[in-house]
Amino acid sequence: MSDVTVTSPRDSSRGHRDDISVASLETTERHHEIGLPANRSARRDVNTEAITKYMSKRLLSLANRRYSKKIRIDRLGRMRNVSKSASDGATGDEAPLTPHLPTTCQALDTPIKGRCDKKEYRVIKLENGLTALLVSDINRIQHSVEEDEDDDDSEESDEDGDMEVEEEEEEEEDTEEEDEEEGGRDCKQKQTDTSKYLAAASLTVGVGSFEDPDTIPGLMHFLEHMVFMGSEKYPKENDFDFFISNHGGHDNGHTDMEHTTFYFEVQERNLSAGLDRFAQFFINPLMKQEAMEREREAVHSEFHPPFFLHPRVPSTLLSPPQSSIHPSFSTQSSIHPSFSTPECSIHPSFSTPEVSIHQTFSTPEFHPPFFLHPRVSIHPSFSTPEFQMALPEDSYRVQQIFGAFAAKGHPMGKFTWGNEATLNTGIPDEALHTKLHELRLKYYSGHYMTLAVQARLSLDALQEEVCSIFSQVPNNKVARPTYTHLEFPFPQDKFHCLCRVVPTKEEHSVEISWALPSLLSHYQTKPLHYVSHLLGHEGRGSILSYLKNKVWAAGLYAGNDESGFEHNTTYAVMSISVDLTDEGFCNLEESGVNCFFNPKLQVYGAVCHLPIPGHDTRGRPQREGFREIQQIERLKFEYAEEMSTVENVESLSEAMQLYPPAHYLTGEALQEVYDPKVIKDCLDSLVPETCNIIISSKTQENFCGLTENGSGTNTVWRIPEEWKLRWAGLPPSPDLFIPTPNLFIPDTFDLLTPEKEVPEYPERLVEDERGTLWYRQDVKFQLPRTYCYVYFLSDVALKSPRMAACQDLFLALFEQQVMEDVYGAAMAQYVYSLSSGSQGLLSGSREVLDLLLHHLETFGEELGEKTFLEMRQQQVKCYYNAVLKPDKVRHDLRLSVLQQVHWTSLQKLQEVKSVTAKDLLQEYVPHILAPSSVRVLVQGNSSAQEARDLYGLLKKRLRLPAKEPLTQLCTNKLAEGAWGVRVKATNPANTNTSVINYYQHHQGTLRLEVLHEFIDMVMEGHVFDQLRTKEQLGYHVHCTNHNTYGILGLSVTVNTQANKFSVSHVDQRIEAFLEKFLKTVREKEKAEIVELKETLTSIKQTIDLTLREEVDRNWSEIVHGEYIFDRLKKQVGLIQELTQEAVVECLSELVSAKGDTYRKLSVQVIGGSDPETSTPLSLDHLLGQDGALDFLSPEEGEQTSVPRDHFITDVAAFKDKLKLYPPTKIM
Repeated sequence: MSDVTVTSPRDSSRGHRDDISVASLETTERHHEIGLPANRSARRDVNTEAITKYMSKRLLSLANRRYSKKIRIDRLGRMRNVSKSASDGATGDEAPLTPHLPTTCQALDTPIKGRCDKKEYRVIKLENGLTALLVSDINRIQHSVEEDEDDDDSEESDEDGDMEVEEEEEEEEDTEEEDEEEGGRDCKQKQTDTSKYLAAASLTVGVGSFEDPDTIPGLMHFLEHMVFMGSEKYPKENDFDFFISNHGGHDNGHTDMEHTTFYFEVQERNLSAGLDRFAQFFINPLMKQEAMEREREAVHSEFHPPFFLHPRVPSTLLSPPQSSIHPSFSTQSSIHPSFSTPECSIHPSFSTPEVSIHQTFSTPEFHPPFFLHPRVSIHPSFSTPEFQMALPEDSYRVQQIFGAFAAKGHPMGKFTWGNEATLNTGIPDEALHTKLHELRLKYYSGHYMTLAVQARLSLDALQEEVCSIFSQVPNNKVARPTYTHLEFPFPQDKFHCLCRVVPTKEEHSVEISWALPSLLSHYQTKPLHYVSHLLGHEGRGSILSYLKNKVWAAGLYAGNDESGFEHNTTYAVMSISVDLTDEGFCNLEESGVNCFFNPKLQVYGAVCHLPIPGHDTRGRPQREGFREIQQIERLKFEYAEEMSTVENVESLSEAMQLYPPAHYLTGEALQEVYDPKVIKDCLDSLVPETCNIIISSKTQENFCGLTENGSGTNTVWRIPEEWKLRWAGLPPSPDLFIPTPNLFIPDTFDLLTPEKEVPEYPERLVEDERGTLWYRQDVKFQLPRTYCYVYFLSDVALKSPRMAACQDLFLALFEQQVMEDVYGAAMAQYVYSLSSGSQGLLSGSREVLDLLLHHLETFGEELGEKTFLEMRQQQVKCYYNAVLKPDKVRHDLRLSVLQQVHWTSLQKLQEVKSVTAKDLLQEYVPHILAPSSVRVLVQGNSSAQEARDLYGLLKKRLRLPAKEPLTQLCTNKLAEGAWGVRVKATNPANTNTSVINYYQHHQGTLRLEVLHEFIDMVMEGHVFDQLRTKEQLGYHVHCTNHNTYGILGLSVTVNTQANKFSVSHVDQRIEAFLEKFLKTVREKEKAEIVELKETLTSIKQTIDLTLREEVDRNWSEIVHGEYIFDRLKKQVGLIQELTQEAVVECLSELVSAKGDTYRKLSVQVIGGSDPETSTPLSLDHLLGQDGALDFLSPEEGEQTSVPRDHFITDVAAFKDKLKLYPPTKIM
């Protein structure tokens, strides 16, 4: 069940598995909207776990990712074209042909693009000052036959805005995770997976949260929400959302510091109508006063509280201590208005005589005593249930700490999210409504705006649409706000200090940051990219290699994420974050503050000793290293695979705010200019005398003298002078040196000529006693890239939770061993991953595959006892952190009941502690290269003989398999009726309650699969509108299709708060919704059913934008052993046969409690009702008891849809009474 992923000889992008990704080593995978800093939280699609993963993985290591203004890994695409083609855009300095333009717009320079970019570009400026980038895909992809047939009879009315509107909500963490570990195909085919070609548009306004009024923090973010709420032309409140979702697309928006971005994607034939509705946001939005209350609640719920303050820490930590207060406050305290109310201008815990509110800020020689605690009481403006919607995220804490360091009056100190308090306290709704319209008229002006539109239309057709629609956007002729005149936001007397943080997770980390002047104007040099490449390198001689060899660190991440929070026109931050092992943390603070680090151990020294990595002996940056980065970036640029259209336009509209037209595509991608002075200036600024240090560890609670009830004192922490002297006196270390030349960078990019006619789908080249080889040569995308996926079928991790824990532990250790050898390959785009799934996966290139197989064979020889013990402790923490999360517990409980075998994080936590290195080597490792069989897919720019050679290489390394047959993966058949599992969350300090009502159907068929997808598509908007928008049960509300080893089901999930709604109430409201929804479907007009069928058909009529999408879809068929490579075509035919009666019958079988086939499982994880006085269960407590979960039954008299005697308190005993479905393939 080990699961390894890599790439192939001509590959520059790693293959990706959607259903096997429990523990993974990832290098350059691209994520869509995985997280947003500050108030860049997605308007309706916030994914807290994804943000956490981003902040805790190597996303800050710019050595492994593209500069990106969105927090994403490895921005692909958009590079320079070295061939000459006037129609394709400028090439180098070649002047583009000037198109015929109407008098109302002006042609600007055409962007330079990449060698493999087949799109055409045109930049125009409208009379109102709006700049538009037109992106024509007409040369790259032709319309499918199915689409053309649909277009003949699909002239739909645009006047459908009077129908009830549904907002779109997908909580990626839940929906993906539910499917990932079930071993079944995701019934809800993500559009990013099947990628029906969708046209897209994105508009960025050149103002953001910096323009929040001082008295109303978060108002610009609120304005972003409100323009969605209907317009004069389309007055229905959610007309735009409804139109987009019902035509196969989605929309969203986010507010940054200096920019606000709106975007959408839609079926191409509906682009014109979509653009017209979209433009009304900026022409004449209604923003009715009566809509403010609900949308204010949405903004409030969207905000994830950055942290809970220790009672003795000033609330000014969250804002500039000198910030002005709202006029309605008569107090003289200078607390930020968002944290005070007329009734309580100061938190009660601050009123004790021994505490002065601004004591730590009152004189320049004192520095803030930042000790943050995750569970103590918080200010009333943070204590409402919606604020407890999500756990405090450690990344948000750091951002708010930075806000506290800002100079008086600087916008970096603002509370940019906004919440119910800031948008509702001290200002009447009438005044707030007026202020919103004033801000809209002042800032949403055409000359502030940049627009990107992409479709398979000609440039002339796109230009006609854009000019006719967006020329109506007003231009107020007010000069755009600028901030370069402001003083530097972070004065050294505030910024240069030591902060101690108690994180929500069980982990140790240290982060060192420097605040630098803005470097946006040096985008062609990207000095921070160069610096972070050196500091974040993972090969031999790197800081991380040094720390890992000492077993002091599990990871190091260096760089700037290029978000508006970390890089804007006023400053840039450079950070180095180290995830420490227990031993590393002990050496960091061996004897407390007086021995901050052991002189023999140079954790800080290694990080701060910048003249070693990155300089030559004369202190100048090395040109060779810069050229290597240039070469790698150019490689990624020239041979990049396409983004989805919506990702592309979103990135482009934001890039248009930063770069000149010619560099719209290259600005964030390439480093064209070597400027040693700029680089050296950055390096010279990274000195101990100006850094900020944040130590994050659970141990900081005791260090600061906290008692059990949360009381205690804090001390002003200045960085001791002796530390600085020690850093300055560190001798050069022979273990630290600049990276050696990367020998993996390819120098040939020839495309192979097909030897014969290429079939549409992969063909079976080899089938023998050891496995099967599937192969297809690419002739469509024409890229020098090959994907090689290898699937090891082994059931060793199914045997026991101990073996499952051994597998996870092995993966973590293996990553440590291969890091230095394969890092150069990963940098050169020979990407790999190693992950754990239901039966194992390895994919990769010949070069990387050889290395990985070598390390698999020699794993035991390279395993040290010290490394083993530290990595085992890291794995313990990983399980512990999962057990503390209600949604993870809910997920584990549901699959524990449904699957014949499922090992929970808690079970693995209790087993892993006793695993020794000898156990791992004897019990688990021998199974890795002795799978039952292997399945291999080679697809791309490779010949059939090369594929056979690779298969032969793999076979030589394999050992004889076990004699026992492979365990079949089966699903339990729930007993008829409604059943429940109710437990208390293991972290009573977290108020989050998570409820999922799962409805099991039966063995899947292609027809039933299509019925489920249709129901899910129709239900998605309704469930969000009813349970989230109208009933406000929780911010995260969604429905999901499930495929559990071939058994289909449907679920509705609601994440709420224990002190807001009971789980019984949530359960009953879900049931009431489903009863109403069944009636709604039954009463839908025939024409509406026909239109919904057309929408699902369009989604299924796939046009792959990238080779990887095509490969991943084929690979899914191979992994599941179903081999229906034309599944989508078959599903399209079945959609046409769907009838309303069949849909109603299917839905009724699923959710009708009176039916004979009704099988429901409600999993309810109850959060803490009193977080201010509660603490999470300790790690020792979880390790010391057999069952940490407290199973509950309904209280006497409690009304619930599940009978009292149907609540499960012993999962194993309940499963013993169930029957098993046979192994099922959906074919």
